[in-house]
Amino acid sequence: MRPRGQWVADGAVLIFPGAGLTAGAYRAALRGIDQSASPPVLLAHSMGAFAAVEHLRRHPDNVAGLVLCDPSVELTATAVSIPADEPPILAVAATTATSFTPWAWASRLRADLADYPRWAARRATAAHHWPLPARPITVLSAAWSGATPWDRRWLSHQQRLVEDLRAEHPWGTAGVHHQQIIPCGHNMMWWRPAAIRAAVHEIRERC
Repeated sequence: MRPRGQWVADGAVLIFPGAGLTAGAYRAALRGIDQSASPPVLLAHSMGAFAAVEHLRRHPDNVAGLVLCDPSVELTATAVSIPADEPPILAVAATTATSFTPWAWASRLRADLADYPRWAARRATAAHHWPLPARPITVLSAAWSGATPWDRRWLSHQQRLVEDLRAEHPWGTAGVHHQQIIPCGHNMMWWRPAAIRAAVHEIRERC
């Protein structure tokens, strides 16, 4: 599994903010999803979950399910206007990073965090305009031990997201699975790729 913005095996697509993925490449990726022979499992990490869930809402027939890897959580953002023809794109200001060098990562991360409020607001808007369809979702939450104050706070926020999705999902609790991956760092695709692969296969079985 390659944590780069291009595409991975087993019919999954990786949405990853920045880190070599330009705005143009992201748009091409979404077109590829729409044109695929069979709907893929959409795999999203961190802030990429905002875009993945929005894409599922807007194009449910083109997505088999979602795997959200340690997704960002923002349940109280104020909705904003979204043009009907604007895709759920993360890197609107295209990054030119071409590798996972520390400098490239730090530069992209600064840009991502500066744009975070807008992404969070889009989440609220998408939830208002497009209902969550009947597609399986799995949320994978990372923590080093689950016992530290930071871990408990983060896992609590993840649980809030899961409950929010379950409340809206047509299948209720059965539609949104939640698994804590411990020990694991936030960059789950580096620390626990086997857990992600298993989640993708499990989504396929639920489709």
